[in-house]
Amino acid sequence: MQRKLTCLLILLFSLGTYAQVTVRGVVRFTDDAQPLPGVNVVVKSTTIGTVTDVNGNYSLSNISEDATLVFSFMGFITIEETVGNRRTIDVTLSEEVLNINELVVIGYTAVARSQLTSSVVTLHSEAITDNITHDLGSMLQGKVAGLMITNSSGAPGSSAEMRIRGVGTITAGQSPLIVVDGIPGGTYDPNDVENVTILKDVGATAIYGADGANGVIVITTKHGRRNQAPEIIFRANVAVTNALFGRFKPMNGAELYDLWETWGIPNFESNYPQSLREENYDWLNNTFKQGNAQEYYASVRGGTQNTSYMTSVNHFNQKGTMPGTSYRRNNIRMNFNVQVAPTFDVSIRMNMRENKTENLWSYTFNEMAYRGIPWDNPFDENGDPINISGAPVAEKIWYYANRQNPWHGMQYNYNRGGGTGMNLDIVFNWQILPWLTATNTTRLGRSQNWSKIYYDSHDASQTWNGITQGSYVEDESTYPLGSYANTTLLKTTHRVGSHHLAGLLGYEFSKSEGNYNFGTTAQQQPTGMDVVSTGSAATMRSTGGYATPSAGWSAFAQMSYSFDEKYLVTASFRSDANSRFAPGRRVGYFPAVSAGWLVSNEGFLKGNNMLTYLKLRGSYGLTGNSNIGDFVYLDAYSFSNVTYLGVPGAQPTRLANPDLGWESAIMTSVGIDFKLFTWLDGSIDIYKNLNKYLLFAAPVAPSTGFYSYTRNIGEVSNRGLELELSTININTSNWRWTTSFNIGFNKNRVEKLPSDEPGKSGNPIMVGSADAARQRMEEGHELYGWYMQEWRGVDPDTGDPLWTSEDGGVTNNYASAKIDWLGSSPNPKFSGGLQNTVLYKGFSLGANIFFLYGNTIYNGTRSSMDNDGRQAQYNQISLDNGLGWSRWEKPGDNATHPLPVYGGNKNSSSASSRHLEDGSFLRLRNVNIGYDFSKTLLHYIGVSSARVFLSGDNLLTLSKFSGADPETNLSSSGINNVAGSVNYIYPVNRTFSLGIELKF
Repeated sequence: MQRKLTCLLILLFSLGTYAQVTVRGVVRFTDDAQPLPGVNVVVKSTTIGTVTDVNGNYSLSNISEDATLVFSFMGFITIEETVGNRRTIDVTLSEEVLNINELVVIGYTAVARSQLTSSVVTLHSEAITDNITHDLGSMLQGKVAGLMITNSSGAPGSSAEMRIRGVGTITAGQSPLIVVDGIPGGTYDPNDVENVTILKDVGATAIYGADGANGVIVITTKHGRRNQAPEIIFRANVAVTNALFGRFKPMNGAELYDLWETWGIPNFESNYPQSLREENYDWLNNTFKQGNAQEYYASVRGGTQNTSYMTSVNHFNQKGTMPGTSYRRNNIRMNFNVQVAPTFDVSIRMNMRENKTENLWSYTFNEMAYRGIPWDNPFDENGDPINISGAPVAEKIWYYANRQNPWHGMQYNYNRGGGTGMNLDIVFNWQILPWLTATNTTRLGRSQNWSKIYYDSHDASQTWNGITQGSYVEDESTYPLGSYANTTLLKTTHRVGSHHLAGLLGYEFSKSEGNYNFGTTAQQQPTGMDVVSTGSAATMRSTGGYATPSAGWSAFAQMSYSFDEKYLVTASFRSDANSRFAPGRRVGYFPAVSAGWLVSNEGFLKGNNMLTYLKLRGSYGLTGNSNIGDFVYLDAYSFSNVTYLGVPGAQPTRLANPDLGWESAIMTSVGIDFKLFTWLDGSIDIYKNLNKYLLFAAPVAPSTGFYSYTRNIGEVSNRGLELELSTININTSNWRWTTSFNIGFNKNRVEKLPSDEPGKSGNPIMVGSADAARQRMEEGHELYGWYMQEWRGVDPDTGDPLWTSEDGGVTNNYASAKIDWLGSSPNPKFSGGLQNTVLYKGFSLGANIFFLYGNTIYNGTRSSMDNDGRQAQYNQISLDNGLGWSRWEKPGDNATHPLPVYGGNKNSSSASSRHLEDGSFLRLRNVNIGYDFSKTLLHYIGVSSARVFLSGDNLLTLSKFSGADPETNLSSSGINNVAGSVNYIYPVNRTFSLGIELKF
C-alpha cells in the first residue's frame, strides 16, 4: 500500500511539473502583418504577464497548460487563447475604435466596457499628454462631453476649474471627487497617469456616496508587469510662454491725451503739456513679458516572475510672464508589487512631492499693468526703478491715481508659498477562492505648507493693514499631525451558464488629526529682516493657531447581474458617517440602480454589418456632498486681538446649527452607446440631477450679529444632453486619421430657496456687492442669472447714457433705472471639443479645439478703464478693437459710448448690462506635431523608441469679448462674489514647447 501511494505521489508531481511550460510567440497587426510592440499578454485571472518587445515578440515561463492567455492593446480587439499543448502562439489583433472588451477602471473595481450600465468616459495617457502643464484639468479640457473645464488664470501653479454636468450646489464644494488608484483622495503627477476615467452618472458615482454628487474622476497610475524587461523612459520638454490679451488694448499716450482733452479738465493745458502725446511707456507689455517652462521626467518599470515595479521622478519649473512669479514642483513615485504566495500579493505605492510658488507680491502690479498711465515711466534715465511713493510731489509728477511704483517694491518685497507631502499606500490582495478576492488598502498621508509675505521699509507704497513705517512680515505654516485611511474590499464573480454575478462589499474609515496651523504678523521689523523679531512685543501685530481633527466611516455594497451577455443590472448602496455634521445627522444613505440592454447581442441584430453595436442604459439613485469645513455645526469664537475691560476675551465668529446634515443629489440618466459599421462610435446621454438640502451658507438678519450661517436649505437642478462621436476616417498601412467630437448642453435652475412662511416661495438672495456686478438667486431662474440695470445705449441727441426705466421706457438717471433680470448668465448653453489625429508612417499631427457658447460674462475692467471721465487718473481702453466701438461727439451720432465728461457722465460706468458681453469663444487649444524614429535604426544604438514633438497651446481664439480673455470662472463659491466676472486677470498663455522622449 505504501509503495502504491509513493508511486501515485511521484506521478502527480511529474504531471504537475510537466504542466508548467514556456510559451512564446509574435503579435502582429492584422491589416499589414507588422509586429505590434507593447501589447499586454496576461495569464487570465492572474497578475502574471508581460508585454511584447519592439519586434512583437513575447515569452511567458512556468505557465500551466490549462491557462488562457489574454492579448490586449489600446484600440484593438482583445483576444484570448488557451495554451493546451501549444508552445508557440502567434496572434493578430484587429483595430476597433470602441473596444467593448476593454476593462474600465471605475474606482473600487474594473468592468468590461460592454458590461457598463452607466455613463463613463476613459482617456488613456496618450490622449491627455499633448501639452506641457502641471495640471490635469488643462489636459482634459474639451475632451469629454459634460466636463466643463475653464482656466481663468495663467499664473504659475494655477489650476483649472472642473465641473461635471453643471453646478448643483451653492456654497459647498463644487469640484468632482478625485480617486487615485482606487482610493478617494491621494496625489499624483500627470506624467504617471495611465488612464483617467470620468464617472458622470449615479450608476457609477453612487458607490462613493457622500462625495459623488459632483461626479468622480478616477486616476490609475502606471505600473510594471511581471516578467517584463526593464523599460526606461526619459522625456524632456522646454517651452516659451506669452500672455494673451485678445482684443484688449490700453490707449497710448496720444490717444489718452486727445481723450482727456475733451473731458473739460480744469487748467488742462498748463497741467498736461502737449509733449505728453509722445510719452508711451507700455505698462501692459512691459509688465507681462515672455516666460518659460521646462519639464524633465524619467521612469523605469518592469518585473520578474514574482514582482513588478515602476518608479519615476519629475521636475517641473515655470517662470511666469509677469516678473517675480514662478512655480516649481518635484515629484517622486514608486509602485511595487510582489507575489508572496500563489494566492497572496502585496503592493506598495508611494508618492512624494515638493513645490514652491512665487506669487504676485501686490495686487497693484496687476492693476497697473492694465491701467497704468503711459506718461508715467517707472524707471529713471539709468534704468533704475523710481521710488515714487517716497518722492515729493513737487519734484516728480505722477499722473496715475496713486503714487506707487510696483517695479520699485519688487526689488524688496515678496509673496511666497510652498509645501511638501507624501502618500503611502500598502495593499494586500488575497485570492481566497477562484471566485472570491479580498483587498485591504491602508493609506498614510502627511503634508506641510507654508506662506510668507514680506514688505520692506525701502518701499513706502504699501500702507494697508495699519502699516505706516518699518518692515512688515506675515508668516503662516502648517505642521502635519498625520492622517490615515483604510479600505477593505471583498469581491466576488461567478458564472453559471448564461448567468453572471459580480459583487462587492466594502468598508472604509479615515481619521485625520489635522494640521497645526500657526500664523503670526509683525511690523516695524529691522530693515531687511524677514523673520518675526522677538525684540519688542509692541511690534507683534497678531499670532494665532489651530488644529482641526476629523473622522469618517463608510460601508457599501454593489451587485451586478447579467444574463446571456444581453441584460445587465447593477445595484449599489452606501452608508456614510462624517464628523463634519451634527450628532444624530452624521449618517447618510445613498442607494442607486442602473440597467442596460445589449441590443446588438440579440438575434435580430447579431451579425449586422451596419449597426454593429447597440446598448441602451439608464440609472437612478442618490448621492451626496459633504464638502464643507469641519465642525461647521458648532459655534466658533476668535481670541485674536479681542479684549473686554482690558482683559483677553472671545468674539463669536459663527452661529451653531445642531441640525446640520448631508446635502443630497437625486440623479436620473438614460443613454445609448452605438457603433456603425467599423468606423463610427458614439454615445448619447440625457440626464436630470436635483440637489436637495443644500449645504448653504445663507444670509441671516444683521441683527443676529452675523451675515450668514450654514443650513440644509434650497434645491438646484441641472438637466442636459451629451453627445460623443469617434470616427476612423482613413486607415491604411501608411495613413491613419481619427476624429473625436463631443458636445454637452446643460440647463441650470434654482428650484427652491428658504422662505419666511411655510408654503410660500423662497426669498430671493442677492449675490455680489451693490456697486458692482449683481446676480440674484431666485426660484425658477438660473443659479447665476444677471440682475442689474439694463443698458439701453446712448442718446443720439445729447450723448447721455440710457437705461430701462421702471415703466419700461428709457431714462438717463441711473438712480431711476429699473433693476431686473437680464435673461442671461455665465452658464453656457453648450460646450464641447473636437480632436483630430493624423498618422503617416513615423509622423503624427494632432489638433484639439475647445468651444463654449451662449454665456454672458461681466467685463469688470471696463468700470474703471471705460468710464467716460468718471475716473480721470486711469488709462482707458482703446476703442480700436474691431468691435465697431465709437464715442458720441455731436447730435445725431449713433455711438456705443456716451459723451465723455470730467467726473463722469451721469454714472454711465456704473454696474449695468453695458459691461455684460458675449462670452462665447472657440479656441484652438493645442496643436502637436511629432516624429517617431525608425525602430530598426534605433535598435543598433540600444534605444527601443525615440520621438520628438513640437506643441503649441492656445494658438487661436475666436471671440467677440473686448477683454483680455473670455475664459473665466463659471461658478462661485458663495454669495459675496459673482460668477463669470473678469477684471485685471493674470492672462492665460500662448505656449510653444519642444520635447523629446526616449525609451530604452
